[in-house]
Amino acid sequence: MRRAALRRRPQVAARGDASVELLQRELAMWEERYRASPGAAGAAKWRLHAEFVSGPYAALVRGVAARQEAAARQRAADAERRAEQVRAWPAVGGTR
Repeated sequence: MRRAALRRRPQVAARGDASVELLQRELAMWEERYRASPGAAGAAKWRLHAEFVSGPYAALVRGVAARQEAAARQRAADAERRAEQVRAWPAVGGTR
């Protein structure tokens, strides 16, 4: 089950529409199945869970968050560039 999570989460994170919220929903679904899993039991079950959440999952979240922030910065820069272009248009007849 943990191996499946290690395969699926990077696939979700690589999608164009990936977001931290999407990863959180994926984690919640995985945790439901993990809790109910009879194959993983005992103290090791929760140690492995903690290792997954603080390791590979946290790295995926940081990567997706960084991509979202970079996209937002790019959108802001594009908007500023467009605004500069509009401000630079010569006024014709007193209007732009």
